[in-house]
Order: sequence, then structure tokens, then C-alpha cells
Amino acid sequence: MKKKSRLFISLILGLTTVFYTSCDKDFNSLGSDLVGEDYMGVGKHLVNTGIQSGYFKTGAVATNGLTINNLGVFENPILGTSEYHFATQVSLENYGLTIGDTPVIDSVYLYLPYFSTLQSAQANGQNVYTLDSIAGSGFFDLKVYESNYYMAASDPNTADGVRRYYSNDKQNFDNNIGSAILNSSSNTAQNTNFKFSNEEIYVFKRNENGELLNADNSIIAETAPFEQKVVIETFKPGMWLDLDKSYFQTKILNAAASDLANQQNFINYFRGLYFNVTKNTASAGVLGTLDFTKGYIQINYKFKDSNGDLIREKVKINLAGQSASLIENNYNMLPQNAADKLVVAGGGKGSSPTSTDGYIAYIDLFGADAGNGIPYEIDYLKNQNWLINEANVTIYVDRSAVGANANYEPQRLFLYDINNNSVIEDYLLDTSTNTANAKKNKGIYNGILVKKDGQGLYYKFRITEYVKSLISAQTLMSDSKHKYRLGLSVTESITLGTFNYLLDNLNPLSVSQIPTASVMSSAGTVLHGANASDPEKKIKFEVYYTNPN
Repeated sequence: MKKKSRLFISLILGLTTVFYTSCDKDFNSLGSDLVGEDYMGVGKHLVNTGIQSGYFKTGAVATNGLTINNLGVFENPILGTSEYHFATQVSLENYGLTIGDTPVIDSVYLYLPYFSTLQSAQANGQNVYTLDSIAGSGFFDLKVYESNYYMAASDPNTADGVRRYYSNDKQNFDNNIGSAILNSSSNTAQNTNFKFSNEEIYVFKRNENGELLNADNSIIAETAPFEQKVVIETFKPGMWLDLDKSYFQTKILNAAASDLANQQNFINYFRGLYFNVTKNTASAGVLGTLDFTKGYIQINYKFKDSNGDLIREKVKINLAGQSASLIENNYNMLPQNAADKLVVAGGGKGSSPTSTDGYIAYIDLFGADAGNGIPYEIDYLKNQNWLINEANVTIYVDRSAVGANANYEPQRLFLYDINNNSVIEDYLLDTSTNTANAKKNKGIYNGILVKKDGQGLYYKFRITEYVKSLISAQTLMSDSKHKYRLGLSVTESITLGTFNYLLDNLNPLSVSQIPTASVMSSAGTVLHGANASDPEKKIKFEVYYTNPN
């Protein structure tokens, strides 16, 4: 029998290896799908009683230094209205500029590429793109101002010396803006009716008066066919704002040389930009997720040298340095304090009296103290002396609360160690990638939404190594940093396993940080909790094991 058991264990290890290399598939339960439960001591231990869960409001959360930020206003049918503003410092690409005598601006624009995928190329040379990370299809009112609020990087009053900017800091920026709206173009698609376009952007050949020219240098109408225009430069789909030339003439070209001499002088002189959004009453709005660090301002100007020759130059200003996402959400579609549900939603509380919070859930998966400082289920598994082949947890979507809004359900959730502000072992060990869709990386750890009839049904996580670590650990529940409590949040980027500080600690949970990717996300959903009235929808903990006895 021992020889037979060793052979079987080798089979299990081989199957597990095959399983871990299947990166592009949703994982299946090893015990139920690969080996019959009645074969040579293989079994399943199912728990859906004794589990506790709940959710809490985050309050304001630190939003500085996010790798991506949201911008826009959108009526999410699951959550309510989402409103995201953005503030950033700027930096010259080159310092110590020599501008030249009596410079005159030809044009000045801001360009920020969107996340997009090339779909096809048309016969006339125009490319067709699909935008990623855009919620909704409407428009909103966008105003870009000079920010006069100095965003310091350090703060001697914090334990780590880092200056943080929070989701509720909007009032500080509202009270410190320049008087001019910088994106004041007559093209309303750049301001009062701003929307995210999937079209390429072209710079065409023009004469000194700004009139379009064809290949023969003849003037043609703005409405002339694309084929007749001469393309000087092409940009992928992105935010394109023609900015106020007189402002940048004064602020940059006519600046004192000392203000442009180095970074410190410059960020004190030109403290940054503030992107302020307002809902357009004629639209449900749209919300875009952007990498603002890819954005820049370009000033194209001309001057005459000492010989009287016309010289053309440019100044590039990058959107770089300290930044903050400023959030005003009104999540009025969500249940309040429902004991049988879980709510997860991104963002954090804003400064407006009507602003609502983000939401994070917690799950006590393993039951109460068994009397020895260890949760009952961990104590039970420890005493069985089983070989744990797989452990997973399944959390079901409250389909009645979410409704027919599958397009706005979070496509992925994030399960983590809430007491230690850290990822669990299964997340850390999963290096699998999905070449077709990076948002499905870590496909073994998972958390990807499983759908039925086009609507979300459940989220499932593999927690095998996490459970094994708890079984083998000597840590007791009395330890303030025990790992038995799990956190659950939305996520904008599954490969981002860092955490951001809350303005105020959440008690009695003693939570001081939440996942960064939750702060970055504008998504949310309603789930069945451990106390769901339907027993089939309760949170489910499963362990597949081999009994070596």
C-alpha cells in the first residue's frame, strides 16, 4: 500500500505541474475534475458555515503617485455617479533654455495617449483603433487650469517623511488655481463636450496663415478629403488640447532665465496643472483610465537670429512629478449596512459633503478560535494530517443587486492579507502571464469573474499555499498580526500588489492601508456574504486533499 501511495502522490504532483503551466485557462478544482474523490484517499472538505464577512467604508485614501489615474464623470448603473479630477506637477524636458529674441508662439498643445489597440488600417492610410479602460460613451466638461498649489514630496510630520495627497484634497486645489482656462479652444470637443475619441490625430501641412495646403502647396478647405491633405505627423488616439498661446507666451517664453534654470526653480514657478471635470447635463458622461506620465505640453515657436533669419524651435513640458487623484463619488445605488451582502468599490471619500467612500470587504474564512488560539478550520486541517492538493474560496455575485449591467461589473477582484497589508502566498508564487490580455495575468491565483448567460456569477481564488502556510505556522490568533483574516477589493491592475494609506485608520479592524489597485479602480459590485439567505450563494471554502494513511 505504501508503494501504491507513493505512486499516487507522484501522479498528483505531475498533474499539479501540468495545472500550473496552464496559464491561459481558468483553473479547475483538482480534486473534483482530475481525480475521483473515492480513489485512493482523495477527498473534498467543504465549508460554508462558520464563515464571517462584512464590508466597510474606506474614508479618504492617499492617491499620490498612482501609476494610472481616472478622469471624467460617469453614471455607473451599479454604483452611482463617479467623478474624478486630477492634479500634477510638470517639468521641462530640458533646463537652462535659451529662448531667443522676441519669440512668437505658433502653436501650443497638450497630448496624452490613451490605452488603445490597432484594429485595422484603411485604404486611405488612416488606422482604426479600439480604446481600452473607458467606461461609458458620453462626454463631460473639462477645464484645465494652472495649479498654484505647491505639491511637496516630503513631510516631516509623517513617520516615513512622505507627503501624501488624499482623495478629499480637491478643495485645496480648487482654492489655488489660475484665473485662465488653458484649454479654451473653439473646438468644444476639447472642453465643454470632451469625450475620449478612438481616432488618430494628424498634424497637416499649413502655410504661415494656418491654412491647409495640399502636396502642390495650394490652399485647400478644412473639409477637403483626407487624401488631399499632407500629413506632417501622426499621433495614436489620445487627449489633444490646443492651449492658450498668450498664457504660455507669458509663462514660458517670457519667463526669467532663473525660473527655467533647474527643476526646483521651475516647479516652484510653474506648480502644475489641474484637470477639473463637471458633469454635462446632456450626457451620462464617460470615464477614462489614463497614464498621465505619458502626457506632455509642446510649445512650437519662432524667432529671428542675429542675421535676421527665421528660426523655429520647441519647448517640451512633461506631466511629471507629484500627482493626485481627486475623487467625488456618489455611490447611491449600493446597499447600506446589509448584513447578508458584501460591497466592494474603488476610490475613496472626497471633500464634498455628498461624496461617498470606497468599499473594502473582509472575510474570516476559518471560523472561531478552537480554544488553542487557532481558528477551528485551520486546527481541524492541521489534525487531519492530509496532503493538501488544492484549496479555494468562491464568492458569488448578487445578481439581483447588480442587475443587467454585465458591462460594468468588475472583471476581477483582489484577495489579500488584510491585517498585514500584503499579498497572500498564492498571489506571490503565481508568475503566469496571459499574452492575449495582461489583465488576466496570475490566472492560477485567479479572481476573474465567471459569467453565466452573459452576467457575472462568481469569483474564485486559489488559496492553496496560503492555507498550507497557516497549517504549518505557529502564529496564534492572539497575535495582532495573524494572517487569518482576508481582505477583498476591486482591482485595476492585478500585477500591482502594493498598498496605499488611509487618512484615518479603520477600527475595530485596525486597517491602515488598502490595495493601491483598488484606489485606482472606478468599478464596484455587490456580492453575497457569509450570511446569504440562499445557502447555495454563501461564501464557500473548499479543500481537496489526499489522505496518505
